[in-house]
Amino acid sequence: MSRFVPCPLSGRPARPQPKADPVRRDEIFSHYIMKFPLGLLVLGLLASSLSAQTALPASSPEIAVVRQQLEAFNRHSADEVVACYAENIIWRSIDGDTVSTEGAGRESIRSWLKGYFQKLTTVNSELLEVNQTGPLVVFRERARWTGKDGQPRSQTAIGIFEVRDGLVQRAWYFSAVPDRPPAKST
Repeated sequence: MSRFVPCPLSGRPARPQPKADPVRRDEIFSHYIMKFPLGLLVLGLLASSLSAQTALPASSPEIAVVRQQLEAFNRHSADEVVACYAENIIWRSIDGDTVSTEGAGRESIRSWLKGYFQKLTTVNSELLEVNQTGPLVVFRERARWTGKDGQPRSQTAIGIFEVRDGLVQRAWYFSAVPDRPPAKST
C-alpha cells in the first residue's frame, strides 16, 4: 500500500512511497558505507572514469607521471620507476576485503622491483584506460610476459595513483585478473 510523504519544504503531499521492504535500505546503505568506505570510493571513481570513455584522455601533468613510470617499468629500470614516486610513497594492494601495505617508501619498492624484473625478464605493461579526478589517476592496465613453460601470459588490473607535486604519493592496486587464453580454432 502506498502512502504520501509530506514535502519537507512545503508540507504538501509529495509522491507516493512504496511499502517498506522487510530489510531497511537505509540500514544496508549505512552498513556498507561504514564497513567499506575505500571500496565505495574506488567503485565511484571507477564508475565515473572507466565507463565514461575507452580512449585515453589528453595528457595532464598527473597522467604524464603515470605514463612515465610505466615506460620506465617497460625498460625494467627500477631506479627510473621509483624516481616517479615520492620518498615516502605508500603502496597498498587490495584483494577483496583485504587491504595490505606492499611498500612503504621508495627504497622498499625499488628493492621489490629489482627482484620482480629478475624473475619476469619479459614483462611489459600497457595502459588500456585512464582517467583522472583531481590528483587521482585511475587506470586499467594489461601486463604481458612469457611463462616458465614458454607460453604467453597476460593479466589485467586496475590501479589508482595519487599524484601530487609531480610524484606518485600513494598507490592502490587491485588484484589482477588473468586474461583468458585465446580460443583454440578447430
